[in-house]
Amino acid sequence: MRVPWLLPLFLPYVRGSLDACAEVTSTECSVDAPSIVFEGSLDVEDQCTSLCDAYSATPMGCTFAHWTSIGRKCRLYNEPLWAYLSHCELLGGPPDLVDCPVTHPEDSSCDGLRESECVYYGDVAEIIENADSWELCAAACRLNSYAAWTFRSEPKTEC
Repeated sequence: MRVPWLLPLFLPYVRGSLDACAEVTSTECSVDAPSIVFEGSLDVEDQCTSLCDAYSATPMGCTFAHWTSIGRKCRLYNEPLWAYLSHCELLGGPPDLVDCPVTHPEDSSCDGLRESECVYYGDVAEIIENADSWELCAAACRLNSYAAWTFRSEPKTEC
């Protein structure tokens, strides 16, 4: 089974879902080269996910597809999505993510559909240094009625 990972670059829009997970972003993710089973240029994201479907039936496998609109680059990975997300340095989202598995989406779930390599707009309301987790950032956001949060894990942790 695979988890689609369709990521137009620099498009900070929401997929229109009422589910808060649809508004989660994962940015500054390093390429996990050992887990890439295919990398190439494809015209549309549907081609990328279809190719992942085809690869998933082979011994090489495919667990998720990563497609970017700039450069039309498709990468197929054979690793759990959570493992890929552990290489992302910047996460973001709305304050109310009660049941959203931000860093550990379930395989073959829509919780893995998210935007990536986003450019965040707006004014910074507050910076919290030495934040332990994205959950702390979301809680501070809810407490202070902020619209959204970001959590940076590297080079230092902060919201």
